[in-house]
Amino acid sequence: MRALLLALLIGCGSSASTPVAPMPAGSPPSFPATCNAIARDIEVLADFPQLDDFRAADQHDCHVSYSYRTKPPSGRGGGYSAGIPRPEPDGIFLYIGIWDPNAPNNRQLDTQPVSMYKLGDRRVTLIVSQGAQTKNAFPAILEILKRHGMTEG
Repeated sequence: MRALLLALLIGCGSSASTPVAPMPAGSPPSFPATCNAIARDIEVLADFPQLDDFRAADQHDCHVSYSYRTKPPSGRGGGYSAGIPRPEPDGIFLYIGIWDPNAPNNRQLDTQPVSMYKLGDRRVTLIVSQGAQTKNAFPAILEILKRHGMTEG
């Protein structure tokens, strides 16, 4: 049985060996610098083999999309889950969108109805779908987002 951790939270390179320092408390995030720093911090997460191929340099426009050992989307059922890759037992699908809710060209995946988190004046969409044999990367990714200013709201 495939364990699935799926979280949808709406609110928003180069290699590095240590996490990027977040903005000082009270400072507004700067885009795309904050998005790039988040991607670099994910890239250096050493405890998660399913993220070994993640490269911050491959992420653009404040959107992270990463698949490792996944099957094509099922196309069955309704909602966004029918359109995202399905992880193998040792795989992961990761999507982070940090987006302006007032922009006219938002991605359909980013405009789902749940609204829990934001980063500055942007909303954050987070989807982490993992196979049963992976170490759970969701808490570490969530911590990175919070360290860079993601809040409830």
